[in-house]
Amino acid sequence: MSGASWATVVVALFQWSPLGFALALVSGALVAYGVVRWHLRLERQGPSPGARERMAMQTAWRKGGAIRPEDLADAIGISLEEAQATLEELLRRGLCRLEEGRFVFYSA
Repeated sequence: MSGASWATVVVALFQWSPLGFALALVSGALVAYGVVRWHLRLERQGPSPGARERMAMQTAWRKGGAIRPEDLADAIGISLEEAQATLEELLRRGLCRLEEGRFVFYSA
């Protein structure tokens, strides 16, 4: 029997029985456990470099076009070193310029 056939047999045998309820409860709990572990792993890793760059540009836009590393670190919850590295990478690629300790993205 293939996997789909076994699934059909299990559903047919246990659909309205107490054992079916227990099976659904256990399988649902296992899926929920997997989703929670996946979500927590993503939170521990933090935002990707591309996401940090997008958030830096969005935060700068909200703050009038210029941002300091401290502002970025506070706004998105990353370390000051990560914020500085993110802004320096954007500067290196020519997406912003450095003026008086602030990274300017848009001319005001």
